[in-house]
Amino acid sequence: MYIANYWKRVKSLPPDMLRFLWTDGIYGFSIGVIGVLFNLHLTALGYHATAITWITSINPIATTVLSVLMGGLADRFGRTRMLVLGTTLLAFGALLLPVFSSFALICAAQLLFSIGQAMIGATEFAVVAAYVSEKERDFAISLIFANFMLMIGVGSIAGGWLPHWLPQMRTPYESTLLLSGLIFCIAPLARRKLKAVGEAGISRDIHGGFLRPSRPVVFYSVFAFLSGLSYGLVMPYLNLILAGQFGLSVTMIGIVMAINEFALFLGSFMTPWVLDRFSVHRALGPLLFFAFLVNFALSIHIDLIVFVILLALRSLVNMMYAPAIDSLALGVVTDMERTIMQSYRGFMRGIGNIVSVWFGGELLTFKMYGFSFAITGLIILGMTVFYRRGLKGIASVPMSSTYE
Repeated sequence: MYIANYWKRVKSLPPDMLRFLWTDGIYGFSIGVIGVLFNLHLTALGYHATAITWITSINPIATTVLSVLMGGLADRFGRTRMLVLGTTLLAFGALLLPVFSSFALICAAQLLFSIGQAMIGATEFAVVAAYVSEKERDFAISLIFANFMLMIGVGSIAGGWLPHWLPQMRTPYESTLLLSGLIFCIAPLARRKLKAVGEAGISRDIHGGFLRPSRPVVFYSVFAFLSGLSYGLVMPYLNLILAGQFGLSVTMIGIVMAINEFALFLGSFMTPWVLDRFSVHRALGPLLFFAFLVNFALSIHIDLIVFVILLALRSLVNMMYAPAIDSLALGVVTDMERTIMQSYRGFMRGIGNIVSVWFGGELLTFKMYGFSFAITGLIILGMTVFYRRGLKGIASVPMSSTYE
């Protein structure tokens, strides 16, 4: 019954929302392939952990530095236009990453990829919020996460399987990465047909809002910083953690990551049911605390089967609270300030990501895999406390009251 009702709600969404979804699925597929193979491709090219950490850190650094700027430019030149341009740069970056072998050119391709990601991060939810009603916003955002994570899982399986079948180039992984980059190029072509929203021109009030963010923007940005800290210790290095801690083959790494992505999809898929049954405010605190417990359990030396089950539980819970937070953040500000909210949240999340990616790389160098999960658990415990003490009060205040 839930699945039938869910599918009925999907089919009732506006055409522009559906176009956004399937192009976002292409994005997710390519990210899944890159997530499984890119670090292994760099290792096969002869790069060691320090160089891989440098390359990996370009993404959070660039998206952090550019996030607020991209939000301002989106309101000046058009949100949809910025979304399409960002998707184009992202696709070209994904296509060029496996083409280059020198450190400088790989970094340049990663930078191009990151600029595109900053543009998308500043605009995508603001664009989506204009396509759906306020009543359907929670559902639409959880659907975006579910669709994206499902396609990352498909990409992860393809990334583990295709290298055995495609011709080998400089590394066993290059041809698969090239194929995923070519597929990615479909997305910007299709997004050119999206209906324009938030076009173009910026008011003086909004410009001032970028310089003087409101109280809800500040509080949600602090939470985003903690969220960024919790992400970068494990997820960018998950394939290397699986290889180092358990000695898994590329195919097995792809399978484990696909299971993980399916858990992320399942969490997003179940989010509307959880929020309808318990409400956002009743559900978020327990979900965050459970995520803290699971991360601590993963820090203990355990068998692979138990590890995979706990990893899936971790991802399931993460994808239940993440869409809810994004929807709350959009709901406490006006439409005119949504790019401000997304830009500052992206900026603060990026700062947290930079710190955690670097620290995660150091832990990886010393093969301290358990510490990555333990520290992530402590950060999520901090998120739980901050939500209960600060964010929950703002989220429960009507939007108009937050500006009086």
